[in-house]
Amino acid sequence: MIQSPRNTLAKAPWVLKVALITAPLVIVFLSISNAPFFTHAKFGGHIVGRDFLNYWTGSKLFLSGRLGTLYDAVAYPAYLDSVWGNGFGSLSFSYPPTLLPFISWLGLFPYGVALVLWSVLGVGLLIAAGWPYTKQPLVLLALIFAPAVCVCLDDGQNGLIFSAMLVAALRVLDRKPILAGVLIGLLTVKPQLGILLPIALICAGRWKTVGAAAVTTLALVALSLLIAGAEPWRLYFEKVVPYQSRLFRGDGMWQTMTPSPVIAIVVAHGSWALAWAVQAAVSAAMMVLVAVLFLGRGNGRSIGAVDRVILTGATFLATPYAFNYDMPSLALCLLMAGVTQPQSDATAQGRWGQAILWSAPIAMVMTGLWSVNGAFIVAAGLGLYVWAARTEIFAAGGRPSWLADMLQRASRAAT
Repeated sequence: MIQSPRNTLAKAPWVLKVALITAPLVIVFLSISNAPFFTHAKFGGHIVGRDFLNYWTGSKLFLSGRLGTLYDAVAYPAYLDSVWGNGFGSLSFSYPPTLLPFISWLGLFPYGVALVLWSVLGVGLLIAAGWPYTKQPLVLLALIFAPAVCVCLDDGQNGLIFSAMLVAALRVLDRKPILAGVLIGLLTVKPQLGILLPIALICAGRWKTVGAAAVTTLALVALSLLIAGAEPWRLYFEKVVPYQSRLFRGDGMWQTMTPSPVIAIVVAHGSWALAWAVQAAVSAAMMVLVAVLFLGRGNGRSIGAVDRVILTGATFLATPYAFNYDMPSLALCLLMAGVTQPQSDATAQGRWGQAILWSAPIAMVMTGLWSVNGAFIVAAGLGLYVWAARTEIFAAGGRPSWLADMLQRASRAAT
């Protein structure tokens, strides 16, 4: 007997319902964001694809042997202005030379073709990371119209590719530890997305993965030295890192796009000293949360879907430097948890936590206009989600006896 679409939707996980409800709002948001491009090919120092211009230009400079320009905080903006017109010099290339192998091919194509290939590749890899769940029509539709995915496509960023690596690594961690380590090693191109992974891996006793990640990281650095030499690394540390530090202490629209506790305090008119103190406290709390969670994932216990949601969500509070276009990993983890563990829908806290985390990439931009940073949104969503999953988090199985006793007491106190 064939179920009607209404019955299928009624039985769908909560996160899928949230995704389908928010999809029209995502389309409206992106239409407003891109309205200037409907009449102007270039607008406000941007072109269609926005930040992708950095990757394409970086590839062109690499292929022409002009990496000195790419990693010069003065020469690079001047080069962009000379090629694209005034205003484009506000962009900067902030990535280490280990990114070059990932983008070197882009300059072989015209800008528009390269942008399409880049976008299709990112979406394809994210779908592959969630397979076979993403072959389900509702899951696939929800993923494509996820706020994080659409924001990443709109910004032309690399969040889809590195999110795919992160999710794939977490999914194969139990079955293929070496492959997981290789993927985590590649993820070091954006180390802020893996800031909690060492804690998780060490606490879970996944030493093969740790070793493979370390070897892959060294191999990636060696590859960058082989194809580009040592000079880009010198320029990166001497010119790019200090320049990015100055930009980080400035203001701008970018502050509405980051769920950063340190920026949350700054935009609320707190001092930088207070902001960094708060960031340190939040980062420490996320480290403790992940340590407690993954100490129970050793001794043969697998990494579950809820574990992946909590780890990826905590990452965006633990790091001071991440953006909404880096969050497709969280969206995919939410979808997989909703499909595989329907008990996460059992409580109002769990449902609200999923809804808030799912909507955060766009919601933070809206609240940021009123100086409410996305860190508060992610913290609220993650807090509700963790509370709903507290029984699993506090489960004693597979933990050291001292931690099991402590968590059992905490569980009784919490309930």
